Amino acid sequence: MAGKKEAGEACFNGYYEEIYKDRWARLKEALTQESAGIGVSYEGYPSYYLDAGSIAAACALPVDSAESILDLCAAPGGKTLILSRLVNKNAAITANELSAERRTRLLRVLNDHVPHEKRQKITVTPFDGSIMYKKNKDSFDAVLLDAPCSSERHVLMSPFHLLQWTKARIRNLSYTQWSLLSASFLMVKENGYLLYSTCALAPEENDGVVSKLCKKYDNVQIVDIDCDTIKLKVEEISGKEVFIHPEKTKYGLHILPDTSNGSGPLFFCLIKKSISKFKN
Repeated sequence: MAGKKEAGEACFNGYYEEIYKDRWARLKEALTQESAGIGVSYEGYPSYYLDAGSIAAACALPVDSAESILDLCAAPGGKTLILSRLVNKNAAITANELSAERRTRLLRVLNDHVPHEKRQKITVTPFDGSIMYKKNKDSFDAVLLDAPCSSERHVLMSPFHLLQWTKARIRNLSYTQWSLLSASFLMVKENGYLLYSTCALAPEENDGVVSKLCKKYDNVQIVDIDCDTIKLKVEEISGKEVFIHPEKTKYGLHILPDTSNGSGPLFFCLIKKSISKFKN
């Protein structure tokens, strides 16, 4: 029928095949395999399992000298857990999550996996991240935004979601990602850092959103991330050798499962908020 919305598996495959060309077949196969995950734990506490790409993204945010850190979309809590291991003893972390259901899971993860003395330095908040900047401009030394995204790996694992998939999913999510990224940037102090990440394959949700930030604000500075340094940090935290191969994009790095032993997809980009050229 004319005007019928294109949806479903064929539409999904066609879209990503256009982006990844001949690579799509092996990438899709890797996406459908279960990712083993890496156990991260404090001594005496149970392990929490994360994708190696998620650990890498959290490790890319410079927090060693930061005193105020925001994890804007913090549930289920894995990246907050990693940040708690990286920050200095005086640092305070705000772990924000709008969804009450996801916030309950976040609290459980932090309470079960983080030692009491470090847990006391983490405050869990329930705000809408896209408008949180109104009361928190220039408030944080470092912000981590792991934004809601297409999560193609989960789509492929769910026949229902694969049947419902359309290109509009990416477009709509990119709007949400942009509002959260813009808000995050406004909450970072000058000379502070913002780490943007997604588990999306679509460039529109990754470099595309970062590109809008670069055009919107004059003081966006993209920071190169050294792949070898990140890999060493992941191995130090996990206590084991990891096999990840971050691929450079226009603005960041992309870890994809067909070349990283099943890890990913995970895109991340490091942004520094320099002093505005037009500051009064």
